[in-house]
Parts: sequence; C-alpha cells; structure tokens
Amino acid sequence: MSITLYHLEDCPYCHLVRRKLEFLGLPALVIPVKPLGADRKELKEKTGQSFVPALIDEGQVLVDSSVILEYLDKKYGPVEMPSNDYGIAVELEGEFGAIREKTIAALKEVGFGLLTEIDAQATIKKKIDKDLEPYSILGFCNPGYAYHGMTNEKDIGLLLPCNVLIRELKPGRFKVTALHPVKMFQIVGRADMMPLAKEVTALLKQAIATLGA
Repeated sequence: MSITLYHLEDCPYCHLVRRKLEFLGLPALVIPVKPLGADRKELKEKTGQSFVPALIDEGQVLVDSSVILEYLDKKYGPVEMPSNDYGIAVELEGEFGAIREKTIAALKEVGFGLLTEIDAQATIKKKIDKDLEPYSILGFCNPGYAYHGMTNEKDIGLLLPCNVLIRELKPGRFKVTALHPVKMFQIVGRADMMPLAKEVTALLKQAIATLGA
C-alpha cells in the first residue's frame, strides 16, 4: 500500500480526499490524527507540517485538499464524484400536496415544526420567467436542539433551519431530501458539537425512513 493519508474525523476536507480515494479505487493507509493543538508529532515528522489532510504517495508529500484532489485526478483519474453526499433522501410516488403533508407530519413526529417554505418553482417563474420542476424547500426547527446549538455556537443560525427539499423527478415521482446535520456541522470545525449533530441526524433519518415505509 503506497498511499498514506493523515486524517481528522471531523474535518470535511479530509473526507473529500477519502471519497476521492474510494471512487478511484485506491487503497490507502488512513492514520487518524488528534485535533489541532494536540500532539501531532508523527504527522510533523512525516510531512514537515501539522495540518490535515496530508497525503504521502510513493514518498511524495502533499497537503491541502485541493492540491491532493488535483494530484490524484492527474495521476490516477480523473473521476467525477457524485455531489449528493450531504442529504438523507427517499423517493416516493404520489401527488406533491400529499407528499408535502406526509413530510410535515413525519418531521413533527420527531419534534420538528415547519418554520419556512420556499416554492422555488413559483419564485423562478415570477422573477425570471423560467420553468422549473416542482421544487419546494421546507425549513424545519426543533426548538430544544436549536437553542442548544445557538447558545454554544453563536453563528450556528447561519446553518438553520434544517432544510428539507421536495422536488419532482418525473410526473408522479418525487425525491424528499433532508440536509445531513453531521455533514453540515463539519464546517463548524468543533468536535464538541458533533454529538448534537449526530442526535439530530438520527431523528431526521427516522423521519425520512417513515416516508418510504
């Protein structure tokens, strides 16, 4: 195994590199590192610096996710990675109004209320006279989790509410997707906030699963 990746679990850029390796079918030795500020002696000895992601391939050391991704594509690819890796989704047959109501009810069952709703189809048509398939963004909130998040990370409101997208794939078939809180919270860069994100993720997964039941 010639590739070694120094990786931090809560680092979204590390996960991008891992996904690229997976899609390229490249085995790698993944070495977890401690959060910044803790001892990263091995990382410093092997790469000459203390930041992740850091990749070593046949003795060549690369740092910065964009540099690593470009290198991997040039040497082993290129390969396109699917973009929809930040949602929890299910596909349903039916009528939009019924699916919307079912979605609202499912989220209510796990403690989330509807705060906002954007009819993107109607808005796009009105503003620029362009046609779009039925496409609605519903913003949900669980007050308890929202309060905990906002009191511990003051700018977390930039990532709220928890959005759920309902869009038409073809006549009579829709996709319902909830934003994945763990993926979203990775950009915050605080490991102590991840337990909250994981709890919210579990609730959203439960709600989305009931839609397909």
